[in-house]
Amino acid sequence: MAAVVSLLGIVLAPVAAGVVYADASRRELSPPIRRLWAGSVGFATVVGFFLPALFEGALHEFYFGVVKSGPVVHTPYELLVLDVSVGLAAGLLAIALYLFGSRTVADGRGVGA
Repeated sequence: MAAVVSLLGIVLAPVAAGVVYADASRRELSPPIRRLWAGSVGFATVVGFFLPALFEGALHEFYFGVVKSGPVVHTPYELLVLDVSVGLAAGLLAIALYLFGSRTVADGRGVGA
């Protein structure tokens, strides 16, 4: 199951990076900044999909012990959805950071301003 989630991350990371690169190009950010944001979002997305594989025991224990407590049977499909959700959340967080951060820097309110 971890292989499926990791493969999904490898497929979705270039898509997320491409969307960020296209948006940065549309907003006419400089080429090095475009590559930096696109690479960062792609890397964060891949890492987000690999995290459930690395911390599988702790993640599942937290989810089934704290979030969904009680004697409820869980299925492998539910574990797959949990792992994919963590990866998607990391990718969406990276895109949100890009949207906020790139506009702040482009407006001149960034670092050192």
